[in-house]
Amino acid sequence: MMHLGINCVGVLIAAIVSGATGLAFPLIATPIFLVDYAPPQAILITSLCSLSGQFLSIQLLRQTITYEIRWPLIFAGLFGVPFGTFALLWCDGGIIRFGLGVLLAICGAWRLSGGGRGGFRVRYSERVIGVCGGLCGGMFGVSSAIPSIWLAMSGLDKTKQRAILQPYIIAVQCASLVALLYSGTFTATIWQALELYFLPLVVGIFVGTFSFRLFSSEAYARAVSGLVMLSGFALFLR
Repeated sequence: MMHLGINCVGVLIAAIVSGATGLAFPLIATPIFLVDYAPPQAILITSLCSLSGQFLSIQLLRQTITYEIRWPLIFAGLFGVPFGTFALLWCDGGIIRFGLGVLLAICGAWRLSGGGRGGFRVRYSERVIGVCGGLCGGMFGVSSAIPSIWLAMSGLDKTKQRAILQPYIIAVQCASLVALLYSGTFTATIWQALELYFLPLVVGIFVGTFSFRLFSSEAYARAVSGLVMLSGFALFLR
């Protein structure tokens, strides 16, 4: 019972950060879910919870943010999802956990160390970044890890970053969700998990969305990068 309570607290924290940043739910929740569920189930639960939070936060911020659909980025992400999902379904669970931990730790540490400061124009590597995000979304459930670091490096403020990232995340997670449902991953266990985590998810999104207006763009970028790194180390060392 205590273990479930700790998980619910973890989901609450992930939802608060997701509401505040628009992208961090999988970065925190996926390592939590991987403790108790097989990787395909963990990624499916992450996708369902994250999508619910994304749609809710978009409604709450619809008068604050003008969302931008970057089709080259999105189509590239959709192209990468099937390959990532295939790897998720066929790779050993230990490889998935190790790979996700390394990915998050490297991305977060590199950004926090000042890597890429000064930036480059967003359009130059958009399709490559989109494919990488799709691969990571399908395999690890964290489609935002690489694109978020890329956009932070571009010098865009927090509102512009969120305006670009949230539609991309939703598209990639929907594709990952369809692929996992088609593979037969959804079971009664998934439904029970959704019932358990629904309340902390919704409460966290409301709290986090309110706090979005309180962050500066620099604090926003560093908070995202720090969370990426810490969740990666936590999973890598587990």
